[in-house]
Amino acid sequence: MVDVFSGADAVLFAEFRGYGSSTGREMLCLSRALADADNIIPALGVPENKVVVFGRSLGSLFAMRVARKFPNIAGLIIESGIASLESVWGEYLKEPEHGLDTAKLYAEEEKYVAQKRSLQKYQGPVLILHTEDDKLVPFKANAEAMYQWCREARTKPADEQDTEHGVRLVPFPVGGHNYIFHANAEAYCQTVADFLHGPCGFPSPPAGKDEVEDEATCCIY
Repeated sequence: MVDVFSGADAVLFAEFRGYGSSTGREMLCLSRALADADNIIPALGVPENKVVVFGRSLGSLFAMRVARKFPNIAGLIIESGIASLESVWGEYLKEPEHGLDTAKLYAEEEKYVAQKRSLQKYQGPVLILHTEDDKLVPFKANAEAMYQWCREARTKPADEQDTEHGVRLVPFPVGGHNYIFHANAEAYCQTVADFLHGPCGFPSPPAGKDEVEDEATCCIY
């Protein structure tokens, strides 16, 4: 995945506590895990407007929260993102044997994640990547919903949507939830590169160089 973000000087992979190379004890409480995301950007030492946040699947909840908390980030990328827990697990959660209070669950989701409110508060560039045949996180109920939320809240006229503060939805006709990248690698990488060097304003390295001098840019995945 590092190659996908070749336009950035640094790439930070944020992991749950106790997973991968992350220290600490595992937390099964989503609200407490989400709170950890609030500390990432301040710890980076990189200006907020030089940071692009990327969230995939469940990670999209964290990315949207960060965009709401830090509305001056350079850009937000959502891959196979979740517009609502109900749209993904609604029928499963309603089954009585699980003993879940779904009304309370959705209230907690709105309190700690607030996908629609987060996307509508953030006015910077947004790139939404999703496969049309995603069986786990359906395209229409999630990708299209998030795209519409963003467009509804844009403060710029419609004819300016695709420039500085653009919102772009890219539906991939092949692939599924867990292999969107592998099924569309070339187009996927080009789309992300265009986003980083276009709306996000990341400079392209001069010919023959891999890095841009005197620029500190970072992607959080």
